[in-house]
Amino acid sequence: ACGVRQVGERVAEALRRVVLERHYEELRQARRVTARQHALLRLLLEGAGQPVGIRSLCRHSPYSLLYGRASEQTARRDLKRLSGMGLLAVSGDGFVLNRRALNA
Repeated sequence: ACGVRQVGERVAEALRRVVLERHYEELRQARRVTARQHALLRLLLEGAGQPVGIRSLCRHSPYSLLYGRASEQTARRDLKRLSGMGLLAVSGDGFVLNRRALNA
């Protein structure tokens, strides 16, 4: 029973990932998120689920590729916008991907 549950959880997570990728692409096509915000969402989806904050966006790879030349205000604005849309959730001193964004 435990093995079946684990397989079910893995399948659900894989499906959730595919659905979220599609949702992010639709938001990008509809111009509800910018190219940089879309890239950030994709990086977070591929990542280990560690919270990201302003400093990590501006200074640590791979996020610094997106925000290295942008101001901290730009990073702050993107995080605020994406969290306001329900795509990110506050976690500790940063933000994490809201993997259940479509459940609402």
